[in-house]
Amino acid sequence: LPIVVALTGLACFGVMDGFMKAAAIALGAYAAMFWRNLVGTCVMLPIWLMRGNKDGSRSLPGRAAMRLHLMRSGVSGVMAVLFFYGLARTPVAEAMALSFVAPLLALYLAAVTLGEELSRRAVAGSVLALSGVGVIAAGKFGGQYNAESVHGLIAILVSAVLYAWNLVLQRRQSQL
Repeated sequence: LPIVVALTGLACFGVMDGFMKAAAIALGAYAAMFWRNLVGTCVMLPIWLMRGNKDGSRSLPGRAAMRLHLMRSGVSGVMAVLFFYGLARTPVAEAMALSFVAPLLALYLAAVTLGEELSRRAVAGSVLALSGVGVIAAGKFGGQYNAESVHGLIAILVSAVLYAWNLVLQRRQSQL
């Protein structure tokens, strides 16, 4: 069951990326994000209002948690716009492959900012995976390329760094 759930999640993200690529090409990345967030809010707000907090209350989070929520919202917003900007300028498979650098970067960010320990196997695996991303990026810069696809590549890589930061912020939230 966990494998089926994980594969379903990956399929949903893949379909969403396809829709967002089309929307970003048609409307621009910022407008596509606006409509995506509006639909998401309309779907999730009633559920959030019905559920409340863990204790059943409707109170807002404390100051420290709210600060993290706001910081994470800002990081997520910029991250998503950059990703969909890049997605509109690169093939979906390439964009997805490049974005997989984010969890690898999060590994190191968590070590630096949260004091989490890194195992040798994790470091070796991340270096190997980062080299794969390097091969993809080298394909864009070597030989013929157009400026738009390079801009897309850079946007996706910056988005991946922000996604890594977002993952660390999410971990910090869970510790609160």
